[in-house]
This record gives sequence, structure tokens and C-alpha cells, in this order.
Amino acid sequence: ISDDSFNKYFQTYLSGKYHPLVKKYGEVLSQAMSLKGEMTEWRKEFDKLETNFDCVFFIMKALECFNKGEKGIKVLGLPPTKEANELLTNGKSDAIAKKCMSISDKFYRDHDLMSSLVALNRAYFSAVSKEVKFDILLKRLRLIKSFGVDEALEEELANVLKNKTTDESTQTVDSLRNDIEGIIDLQVCQGHWICSHPDVPESLTGKAFNNTKMQEDKVKFLPVDILGSQSTSLKTGLKVVASRDISIGEIIFSEEPYASVLNRPYSSLCYNCYKRCINIHPCQGCAYVGFCSQKCADDARNSNRPLNGGSGRHVHDCNGMLPCLRLDDLFDESYRFTQGLTHLVFICVANTPKNVLLDNICASDINKK
Repeated sequence: ISDDSFNKYFQTYLSGKYHPLVKKYGEVLSQAMSLKGEMTEWRKEFDKLETNFDCVFFIMKALECFNKGEKGIKVLGLPPTKEANELLTNGKSDAIAKKCMSISDKFYRDHDLMSSLVALNRAYFSAVSKEVKFDILLKRLRLIKSFGVDEALEEELANVLKNKTTDESTQTVDSLRNDIEGIIDLQVCQGHWICSHPDVPESLTGKAFNNTKMQEDKVKFLPVDILGSQSTSLKTGLKVVASRDISIGEIIFSEEPYASVLNRPYSSLCYNCYKRCINIHPCQGCAYVGFCSQKCADDARNSNRPLNGGSGRHVHDCNGMLPCLRLDDLFDESYRFTQGLTHLVFICVANTPKNVLLDNICASDINKK
């Protein structure tokens, strides 16, 4: 693959505004909004809108006028399914993988091991054929050894490779990978990799929490009552009353975000639990994210997972959709590489049950009009 083609591929990966599908739909939006007159005219009306829902419906009304006679989803003016599928690819390509491997080799020769590993993981994400995956795994073994794995483990890994490659008719690359990753545990390299998402401690003071009654009742957190009706002022907020004495440092309750997204780098952090991972697994549906384990991969892509919020979902932004959602720099170049706000907005909507979305649509003032 040429350098120009490779740069064009990663330009799309870095920002959705370069994606052909986003460009295509941008042309449709421009034509639809032009029917409302000059931008200076309709922008005054647009700036008066108070909620995001109102802003969305303002644009939808413009699309409805532009696509007169169309019904349902066709009102949005999206490209036909066949054309959209041609523009929306999962990003997997052996040619891209080999280019990433060559970049990894250059970093390795320059003794930049971390950048070499990132490029190699990116190659693994993109690889399609078993032959290319095999070459990547061998190179990744070389890198992981460089991170300080002891000699005994190196010898064991060498034996695994020797035994598993003698009879290619009975051994697949997938089974080889399972053996390799079963031996290379994250704990081996704890001194070089810091977990960015530790488990919740039992106590903030470092003391083990020991309560016989709670262990018998199998209660994870302390029972509390939140008395919102007794809130006295904006400064004090809600009052929380516990049903028993609380020791200093005990965690009485916790909550997880309704939606969250992982900012880059995707190639060294698990997309589901956000833990740093040295031998990351590629997503099977796209070449953009990875997971620290099969459990995280299954959990992230589980479409039956309750839509009650949480982090690390990878259902609606998979299959090549994720690059189209990185649009923070669409109007401001300073947001490039640092923000994922448009992606987060999409995940907020994707995590919301359909009936809740419909209630918001029906309750919108602009929709009532």
C-alpha cells in the first residue's frame, strides 16, 4: 500500500470529517439548509433554541422539506443502503496491517518500544488472514520480551512456538494465540503497565471492611435512604441517612456513568473496562478498538445488555461506524485528537430505550408546533 493511501486511511480514522460517508451526508445537509436561506438568516433562529432535541428537530424539519414525498427513514436523506455499505467499511485489511508492521519495525529499531507496540497492536486490529496474524503475534512476542519478562518465561514461550508451528495442518493461529496469551499474563509486566481502572476498594482508609451481618445478608453496599424532600438549600444538597453506624472511609454507595467513551489510544486500552492491556484482543467487527479479554469483548457487543447506562458498549458504533462519530473538529481544529464529545452524544442516545426517546420527541416544544 502506498504512503498516500495509508495516510488517507488513517486520516479517516483520526477524524470523521474525512470519512466519505460523512462527506456524502454533509452535502445533503448543506443542500437542505440552503432552502432556509442564507446561513446568517437561519442561524439566528437556530441559536435561540434551548435544547439539543430542539436543534435536532430544526435540522430534521429542513431535511423533511428537502426530501418531500419521502417517508420514514428516507426523510433524513441518507444514501441508499448499497451505497452506504460501500462507503462504510470495518477497516480490516491485510495491506494496512503489513504497513503498520513496517512502522512498528522502524520504532523498534529506534528503541521506541512503546510506539512499536502501539503500531503492532494497530496491525493486529486490521489483520484479516491467519498468516498475517501469525506474523504479528511473533513480532509482539519479541516486544513483550523487551518489557522485562524473565528468562524462564522466554524459554517456555520459545517451546510453545516450536511445538505449535511444527504441524500447521493440525494447529491454527487462533489456538497458538490462546496458548501465547495464556502464558503472557498482564501481571508479568505490572512494573511497566499501570491499571487505569482499578476495582472499587472496600474502604478508603485501606482497612478491610468486616461486618458479619452484612456478609450474612450478602449486601454489597450499606443500606441508606436518600431524603431528597428534606433538602434545605442549594449549598447543602440532598441529605443521606444510613440505617446503621458508618465507619470512616467506608463506601456507602457508588454509581456508574450513563454513558462513556474511551478516548485514544484504542490500541492499548480495553474499550469495555478501560484497563491498560499489553496483549490486547482485536474487535471481530471492526479494526478500531480492542479488548483485554473475551469476556469484555462479549459484554461490549452484547445487544441484549440492559439499556440502563454504563460504560464500554460497542454495539451501535461497531462495523465501521466509530470513525464517523468523531466530529469534534468539524468546525474547530483545536478539538482534534483530544475530545470525543460527538461520540459521547451518540452513545447517550444509543443507551436510551426507544420509548424514552419517543417521549422526549413528543414532549419537544418545536415538535408540538
